[in-house]
Amino acid sequence: MSIFNACSRKAYLVVITAFGLSAISGCGGSADDDYTVRSTDSVYAYRAASPYAPVLKQCVLVGTVAESCPLSTLPFIGDGAKTPSVDEVMNRVLVTHDWMGARFEEVVRDAPDSLLTLFSSTTAILIGSEVRPSFYTPLTGAIQIDPAYLWSTVDEKNSISKAEDFRAGFGNDLQFWFLSRVATAEGERLAPYYSIDDDSERPIDDVRLPLLRLLYHELVHATDFMPRDKIATLNPSFTAVGAIESVQADWLSNRLIAAHPLTSDALNEFAQVRYRGETPTPQQIDTSATGMGELMATDGAIQFYSYTSEHEDLAQLVEGVMMGFHYDSIVNVGFTQKPLNEENYSCNDLRVDWGQRNRLADPLVNVRARYAAELAVEVTPELQSYMEAAGISEAMVQSIHWCANQTPTNIIARTESVTRSSAPVRALESGTQFIEMMREDNTVHPDGMMHD
Repeated sequence: MSIFNACSRKAYLVVITAFGLSAISGCGGSADDDYTVRSTDSVYAYRAASPYAPVLKQCVLVGTVAESCPLSTLPFIGDGAKTPSVDEVMNRVLVTHDWMGARFEEVVRDAPDSLLTLFSSTTAILIGSEVRPSFYTPLTGAIQIDPAYLWSTVDEKNSISKAEDFRAGFGNDLQFWFLSRVATAEGERLAPYYSIDDDSERPIDDVRLPLLRLLYHELVHATDFMPRDKIATLNPSFTAVGAIESVQADWLSNRLIAAHPLTSDALNEFAQVRYRGETPTPQQIDTSATGMGELMATDGAIQFYSYTSEHEDLAQLVEGVMMGFHYDSIVNVGFTQKPLNEENYSCNDLRVDWGQRNRLADPLVNVRARYAAELAVEVTPELQSYMEAAGISEAMVQSIHWCANQTPTNIIARTESVTRSSAPVRALESGTQFIEMMREDNTVHPDGMMHD
């Protein structure tokens, strides 16, 4: 069955318009890098000397299978046997502005080998002003990255579209919010929050971890659809999507759900409303945050978004494992009732009805996460030890607000005379930037489906 015939029934990404081959400029390819927002059709090969510079744009900016390039023109980055080099990755990068390619390269050069290995299964990386949200598509085998993950200076922010994610209104009729935070062991955000709408600047160290998290996520999608051990067997006359369809029986997500399926049909149905824009039933509209928590507590997904598809389930699990292994992060999740005013609220309005700190350590989640990681990455002895000793998961305290619930009990206990309910309000628990931060913490990424 064709991916696109199957997915068109649940399609939720805008079709990319097809563009013909145009002149490709190289690194510094934009003579007047004026930091304005540029359309995606203005992308160029970041490295002019790349052997793929003449075909990258032609092969990535396509809208139909008929326009797709064969692997003989644009193959997958890896050969399935060795880890791609940073230079091999950078030879596949398209940008609308040079700074995007330079920042991307700076982060990738310092990335773990496990991330570089995952680049094997993609054909190209496009970074452009108007990409929102980031996504992977099997139509081209490429990933596209929102440069909101990359900026450091005010000028760079000015070259990024501020358009709202097209899915922002999905699930508005539901009475609950699902919240998530990738946190340090102490419960703080893994990287500080910076607004894209003000004149703040961001050091490279605070760019690195959010971008790496995004890359693990999108590259696991690529590896799901094109397992590395299948790359060497592909017919070079295949297009990327033809190659992907030819190995459908071996998609990693198929193996995950066969061995460790999710069991909640109700959560799957709720996820289609919240993240795909389907119309809720009266019963769904009446469901409380407590009811959602009862469902989540008895199943093995790391995030609510995992229920949108088996592809998202896999990507969320592996992302959680790899960020925890390399950067000591944990995943905190919870359901709250919606605030009365969804445009103006503080953390005090987000009272947790059900939540869990370090969700990855929950036994129902951990067994699935270990299996997912074994499918997608090389499990070294160090990674194996990490997964076997993932700590403990801990229930959040009902009726205490989301921000106070981030800190583990053992840390609260070490703080004299402070409880969760009496803890002083900290920075970024109210105001415009708090609302922006909550939106960013709960941004999700499409799982590879697309209109045909």
